[in-house]
This record gives sequence, C-alpha cells and structure tokens, in this order.
Amino acid sequence: MWYQVPMRRIALVLIAAACLAIVPPVASGPAGAATPIDVVAVAAVPDGDGYIIVESDGVVWSYGEAPDLGDLAGIGLAQPIVGAAITPTGGGYWLVASDGGVFAFGDAGFFGSTGGLALVEPVVGMAATPTGGGYWLVASDGGVFAFGDAGFFGSTGGLALVEPVVGMAATPTGGGYWLVASDGGVFAFGDAGFFGSTGAIALDLPVMSMTPTPSGRGYRLFALDGGEFDFGDATFIGSNAARGVRFAAAAVTPGGDGHWMVTAKGQLQQSGLAPRLGAPVAGPPTAEVPLDQADLAFETLGIFDEPVAIRSRPGDSSGVYVAERSGRIVRYDMGSAVRTTLLDMSNLTATDNERGLLGFDFSPDGTKLYLDHTNLAGSVELAEYDLTVSPPTRRLLLTIPQPFANHNGGDIHVTEDGLVWASSGDGGSGGDPSNNAQNRSNLLGTIYRIDPTPSAGAPYSVPGTNPFVGEAGVRAEIWAYGLRNPWRFAFDSATGDLWIADVGQGSREEINLEPAGSGGGRNYGWKAWEGDVRFSDVAAADPFFPIYAYGHDQGCSITGEWCREAGLQR
Repeated sequence: MWYQVPMRRIALVLIAAACLAIVPPVASGPAGAATPIDVVAVAAVPDGDGYIIVESDGVVWSYGEAPDLGDLAGIGLAQPIVGAAITPTGGGYWLVASDGGVFAFGDAGFFGSTGGLALVEPVVGMAATPTGGGYWLVASDGGVFAFGDAGFFGSTGGLALVEPVVGMAATPTGGGYWLVASDGGVFAFGDAGFFGSTGAIALDLPVMSMTPTPSGRGYRLFALDGGEFDFGDATFIGSNAARGVRFAAAAVTPGGDGHWMVTAKGQLQQSGLAPRLGAPVAGPPTAEVPLDQADLAFETLGIFDEPVAIRSRPGDSSGVYVAERSGRIVRYDMGSAVRTTLLDMSNLTATDNERGLLGFDFSPDGTKLYLDHTNLAGSVELAEYDLTVSPPTRRLLLTIPQPFANHNGGDIHVTEDGLVWASSGDGGSGGDPSNNAQNRSNLLGTIYRIDPTPSAGAPYSVPGTNPFVGEAGVRAEIWAYGLRNPWRFAFDSATGDLWIADVGQGSREEINLEPAGSGGGRNYGWKAWEGDVRFSDVAAADPFFPIYAYGHDQGCSITGEWCREAGLQR
C-alpha cells in the first residue's frame, strides 16, 4: 500500500490552531510504572463508569469514577495480593492476599480474615455481599470462609477436585455463590443455580474467573486466552481467544453488556459497551471534546512538489521547513512567504515507486539535520547533515537494504535528549513474504532508536535503555516491531505518548498507541495480524493490538493514501 498521492503538485495546509483537549486517564498507581507489571484483578464500580486494576504487590490503578483511596505500594507484603472487590456504594474496595489477609480502603469495612490461619490451600479470590457488610474468601481447594453478614452455604473443601478452584461469585441476593475451577467446572451453593460448565471441554487455556449476570440466572466464564463462555441468560459479548494473548484478569460491566480484560503486563482489552477508561500500560487518553466539535483553523502555505513532511527548526521562529520527495528541503518564511532551499540532495535519491526523500527532523539545537531517504540502489539511508557549514556536510549513519521498492517507512523524530527515532517498513512487496516484521535480526518493520553520537569507531551508538539491548540475535536499535509500513508516527507533546499510523495490507488500517514510560519492546503483530484481524498463521509473540482499526469500507490508508479502487483521496 503506497504512501503518496498521485499528484505532482499539491497544496500544503498547516493547522494553525486546534482547540481539542486531551485528558489522560487518572490512576492511583505510580506514574510511569515499569513493565512488566503483575496484574491480578480487575473490579468495576456499581454504575460501570470506572474500574480498578490491581497488581500483586497491592498497587491499585483507578480509572473513570473508580475511587482513588490508596493502596499497598511500598509495603512488604507477606503474601501476594490475589483478588479485589469494590463495595456496593463504589466508595471503597478490599484487597485480599493469598494467605487470606484482607485490606480495606474507603468505606470498605474490615470483618475478619484468614491471615493468621494455617490454610490447607491458598486463597485465590473474594466476593462481597450485596450489602457491603461482609465478604467471602475462597481457597484453591474450594474452601469458603465467610465474614460479616456473609452466609456459609457450603464448599468443595473436602472434595477431590479434578482441577483447582480459581474464583467465586455471589448471587445478587447474597443467598448463595458459585465456585469455578480452572477447567470451567462450576459448583453452585445456596440459591445459586447451575446453568452449565466447560468442565468436560478440552480448553486451550484454563479458566481464570467468572461473573454472574445481573439477574443471577446465568454466568460468564473467562479463560486465560480471552475465551468467553456464557451460560443461562448470559449474552455472548465477544471472545479474544484467537488473538494469541494471555490475559490475567477480567471484569464484566454491572449491566452485563461488556467486559474488560487485562494482561499481566497491564494491556487493556475491552469488549461490548464497556468504556475504555485507561490501563497501566495501554490506556489511551480520552478526548474531552469530541473530534467533530474540535475548533480547527487552517492556513494554506502554497503549492509544493510532492511534500512528504513538515517541521519547525529550533531557533527559527519565523520559518517552517517542507520536504519534497524529489530530495529538496525548503524553508518557507511565514511572514514574507519567501522560499529558500536549505538542502538539495536529489542527486542521491530516486522517486520511482515509493522511493525518495521520506522524512526529516532537526536536532534540539537546530544545528543538525537528520533525514531518511532511499538511495539510488533502493536501500534506505539515515543521514546527518551539519548545518553549521555551507554547504552542509553529510554523514551516513546507517543503511537498511530493501528487498522491494515499497514499504520504506521513513518518518524521523528527534527527541529533546537528542535521540533519533525512525520508522522502517517491512521491506515491501505484499504480505511481507519473508516475514521481516517478526524477524528482529533486521530493522525492517520497526520503529528504531539511536544516539547519533559516534562511538567506538561506529557512526552512532545504541541507547542502553533500548528494550532489546544485550539480547542475542536481535538488533539493539529496535524499539518496537511487528509493523507493516509505519509511514508516519508522532509523539504527543503534552504526554510523551507515541502514536503510530501503520498502513494496512488490503482490508484494515490501524493506529497504535504506546504510552510514555512503557519501555518499548512491543510487538504490533504484523503479519500474523492486520490491525485487529488475523492475516496469517505465522507466530507473533504476545502482540499488542491497535487502539483503533477500520476497514476500507470506511476509508483508505491511515496516512492519506490515494484510493486506487475508488479513485479518490480520502
């Protein structure tokens, strides 16, 4: 899929103002927490407009209308946290450790625990009574411990279970509860009805949790692979079982019309009508103003020859710089509209197919220019130009051999620390025939990051904080991989979040979000996945899915491609 529009001369439009407020999600956990984290529980507030995500060390992340009441961060727990529950008012929550120690926050009352008992098997979860005046704890052998106004209705503690119990849920009346084993076997006590189970089904991955329907006449089971199993009056919302992702916790909206699932690393996947309010790693910001109500002002700068990128230069307040695919970088004076050529390297590149000057950016002090282009042989080159001398001198930093003429990527951003970030496509053709994007021994299909400072005879060095430094057989320059043609990416100037626009193959376009502080190392799934749809049967380890994907019935390339099928620009 191509990046350019088939018009030799087009008007460049500059967004002069955009009154769109972006508000990041609020979390009570530590900002910029390092990954991987160890998520063990998700719990929803009674109205469904918020949830908490809990780590095994007792750190609590609060989103939406979920209360931010504190957590166990920094406390040396004797045993890890294994479960959580929010009070019926939404004004508090309980955390429970594997020894049955209970920790109460907000209006959650403490009614007792098994923290001082010698348990036969460890506690694996908890459930609150409908009044909030008590709770049940359940151990892996199905032993049930009732506290406060929670009634005891029976247990599997004395039974020889085929598989261990992994969770419990209380009926809406509080007069009974269900226990669920890792094979999906369901045990009903009190006024809890039995509606079926997966106990006799060979599951790919074990069940991790269950939740009842609002009526109490059904329940939903979740497996670690995201598989959803519905019984009674539970309505199927959607399964993530085919995505190759291993989840750690799940929660259903109080209305039963959606659910959230979170991986141990903190990546959120929501389904149905469950609102996406954020997550420790993958929670995207929420727009305070709808996009269709954003107040935008535009100014036409003029006609340029296939412009591919625009940048400002530190220290130059009156000019903007435009890259033309033929190899020129032009300065446009915003006051006088006068144009001058800063650099012409058209003799070093060709513009057939998707080749040419692809992207550029300036160093933080404005004295260096970094650009990405295809050379005359078709390989991609990342080069530095010293602008303190005339004419600017060129220094080649790295070369990426390209097996085909398309999918060259080529966007560049230089961050305030002087590090150069660049994108690389999968090498071209169609369908990534060599599976380059999943092969971390090359830079194809990646976002990569380097320090342009020469080191040990090399033209650049690799930052020690890159995610794959020291990993055998992997290019240490890689920041993220599994991308098809990330023709354009950008950093949010307010939050530091990384947004990646990855051009799709033939049916799905995608936007990926990597929140600031995530540490990199993500696999965005191509060519196992095209957006959120399975593309091939190749392996893709622990893929991260886009926060937004759409089909070509809704638009063309995410980067503004010419729609060859429709014959128009969208």
